[in-house]
Amino acid sequence: MELVDPIDDSDRLQDDAMLWARGFYKIMEDTNIPRSALFDYDNCNPLPADASAENPLPSLYLVKKCFEEVSDVTFTRHHSCPRGCMMYCDDETTTCAYCPAARLAAPENPASYVDNLSIREYMAGKLHQATTRNQLLYRHQRSNDSGNADDILDGDVYKLLVNDGLFSSQYDIAIGLSIDGFTPLDKSSFQATMVNMTVYNLRPMISTLSPTTIMIISGTNKPRDLESFLQPVFTESMQLTSGWLDVVLDNRQEIHAKVHFLTFTGDIPAVADLIHHSGHMSKWGCRVYLVRGAHSGGMYFHGMASKFPIRQVASFQHTLRHSNDDKNAELYCDFMIIE
Repeated sequence: MELVDPIDDSDRLQDDAMLWARGFYKIMEDTNIPRSALFDYDNCNPLPADASAENPLPSLYLVKKCFEEVSDVTFTRHHSCPRGCMMYCDDETTTCAYCPAARLAAPENPASYVDNLSIREYMAGKLHQATTRNQLLYRHQRSNDSGNADDILDGDVYKLLVNDGLFSSQYDIAIGLSIDGFTPLDKSSFQATMVNMTVYNLRPMISTLSPTTIMIISGTNKPRDLESFLQPVFTESMQLTSGWLDVVLDNRQEIHAKVHFLTFTGDIPAVADLIHHSGHMSKWGCRVYLVRGAHSGGMYFHGMASKFPIRQVASFQHTLRHSNDDKNAELYCDFMIIE
C-alpha cells in the first residue's frame, strides 16, 4: 500500500517518521480503522529509517498538531447566546433578544461563541495544491451522454446557471450547504446544529461522503434566529459569487475562480427551520402546496396535494415576521387569510 502525504507541500514536510505517520493515519481515517486497532510498530514493515524504539512514530496528537501548523485555513469567532438562541452580528448588543442571557460572562470574555470556517480560505487551499485542484476539475471535464441524471450537475438548476454565464472558468466551484441538528450527549438538554458544506465539483462518491463542517451551533435551545448564525456564511458566499477568488498555485501560476451556491438543504425539521415553516404536523403542514390539514388524533391531509395551489414565498415571510403565531392558525398569504 502506497503512503501518500495528505499535506502535499514539500517546503514544509517534516522528517521521515512524521511523513510516514501522517500517511498512515490518513489511511486509517479513509478506511475507518478504529483507534483501538492501532498497529504494533515493531511488526510493521517497512518502517521509515529514523523510526525505532528510541525514536517511535509520532502519536496521533502530534500528527494533528502538524496538520494545524501547516494549514492556512482559519476560523472566525463570533459571540453567541449561551442558550443557542442567536449569534451577535454587531458589537453593540449586550443581551440576547430571546432570553435574559448576557453576551459577556466577564469583560472581554464571551459567555458563548461559535467558530466559522472561511469558505474562501478552504477553497483556496484546495485549488493551491495540484492533487486537490485536479479533483475539482471533475465538474469542468465531465460529460454525460447516458440520458440519466447521475449527478447534481445534470440538474436543470446547474444547467440554467451555466447558460446564464456562470461557471465560465474551469476552476469555478459549485457548493451546497446543509444543516442537521443532533444531541451529542445522552439524556442532556444540550443541543447542537451542524452546518456542512458539500463541494459538487468533486465526484459524487467523494462529495456526498465527505462533507466539510463549517460551523457547529450549540446551546440548550434550538436556534431562535438561525439566520444570525448563517449571516457570515451567506455574506462570504455572495462575495465569492460576485468577486474573484485569486489563488497562486503551487507552480506559481495565478488563477481566478468563483464559488457558486447551488443548494441549501437538510432533513424535514431542518428545512422547516430554514424556511420558517411551522412543521409537517401543523394545520398547513405541506411546505409546497396549500393543503389544509384536519386534526383527528393527529394531523391528516386529504386529497392529492398537487391539485392544490402552490405556496408562495409570502406565506413563509409572514411566519418570519410573526414567529409567535399559533402553528395551527389560519395561513396569511399576501396579507390575505386563506379560508
